Order: sequence, then C-alpha cells, then structure tokens
Amino acid sequence: MKKSLFIIFALISFTSFAQRYGEIQGKIFDENGAPLPFVNVFVNIGDRQIGSSADENGKYRIKPLNAGTYTLEFSSIGYHDHVVNDVIVDPDKIKIVKDVTMTLNTVVITGEAVVETEKDKLIDPEDTHIMTIRSAEFSKSPAAKNPIALIASMSSEITKKEDSDELYFRGSRGSSVLYLIDGVKVNRGLAGFPGGAMASVSIYTGGLPAKYGDTTGGVIAVETKTYFDFYNQKIAELSRIEYLKNRKEKKIQE
Repeated sequence: MKKSLFIIFALISFTSFAQRYGEIQGKIFDENGAPLPFVNVFVNIGDRQIGSSADENGKYRIKPLNAGTYTLEFSSIGYHDHVVNDVIVDPDKIKIVKDVTMTLNTVVITGEAVVETEKDKLIDPEDTHIMTIRSAEFSKSPAAKNPIALIASMSSEITKKEDSDELYFRGSRGSSVLYLIDGVKVNRGLAGFPGGAMASVSIYTGGLPAKYGDTTGGVIAVETKTYFDFYNQKIAELSRIEYLKNRKEKKIQE
C-alpha cells in the first residue's frame, strides 16, 4: 500500500512541477501549390482551443503544448475544413507536420472535412541520436509492463545486466545512465515504475545536449500519461471512424 501511494504521489509531483512543452509547426498551400495565408489552425484541449493563423507565407506555429497526441484543424473562408489526426508532440521538441493542401469548397467532397493522419517516425531525422517509442506502439509488447525490459529491447546499444534492473549504454557503467521522468531526474532508475503509466520513452544514445550535464552514458526520458493523452486519442479515433464511414458511403454511391 505504501509503495502504491509513493508511486501515485511521485507521478502527481512530476506532472505538476516539471511540465515541459513542445510545439507544432507546418505550412499550408492551395491546390496550385502556392502558400495559403491567414488560415486558422487550432487544436482542441478539453473545452478550449489553442491555435493561430498562418502568416503571409502559409506558415503556422502552435505553442506551448503539453506532450501528447493532437488533432489539428484548419479552416478558411472558401475552402473545405481540413483535419490532421495523430499529431504527436514531444516535450522540448518541435513537431513539423507534413504540408497541408486546402481544397476549394467548389469541389464536392463527401463529409464535412478532408481528413488525414500524421505518420510518426521512431527515429527523428533531425537528430538520429534520439529514439522515441509511444504507448500506442508498445502497448501490445510482452514487455509493455516492464519498462526496463522494454527499453533494453529498443536498441542493440543497450544491454540489461542479468538479475538486475541496471541498463548499460555501449558498455558504460550503469551509474552513468541518466533517468528522467517528466523532466525530473530520478536516482533510483525505473525499478518499480509502472509500465502502464508511460506515455512515451525517449532514448538518447549519443550527442547528448548540454542540458544533461556531463553524463557519459545515455539518457532515458519517460513521459507519463495525462488526461489529455486519453482525450486527444479518443477524438482522433472518432475522427478516423467518421472518415472511414464517409468513404464507405461514397463507394456505395459510386
């Protein structure tokens, strides 16, 4: 009982006092490939919206955002609404969303909006030293409830010491690995940490940022789940169901 209370208190403390934010950036074009300015872009967080308008070059930026999965919505007079599902934001990082092409509302489209799904990459092409895996990807893994085993399976550069929860990066000492939970350094590693509480795990295997000090091994950064993770994933799922339903109806009509 005491152990469970400690874990719950720790999760609340980490989320409350060490929240790190990310942001979304991207570009919007018309059907001729020209930048489309002044398009409204926003995400829904609970019952409120956070967003902005694209500039004269069709570029937009939304920040600050808690780490999590979002649905991006685009609207502009004279164009069909556009939706991009499954936009994943990581802490302290910029998520570059693929270019969006708005469709004139003179074009007949089944449904109220054009819906797309953003495909995320395990390795960030902008920084190949970072590998990130998220709950939707590891939830069906046999190691999903064991963070140590899960992390050890993510890279050939990481090994787990037998009969221990210590992890080693490229042969370095276990004590040289830095563990972070929601941005807070933890000295006891991830021993006893519940796998079901993880929203994502990021592993830095080299080229460590200066903010991590003189760590000589690697960095393991865990982000815990929040209410917004569940909420945004549910909204994205409902949007996909509606989109597939509209496609099916369109095929039947054809």
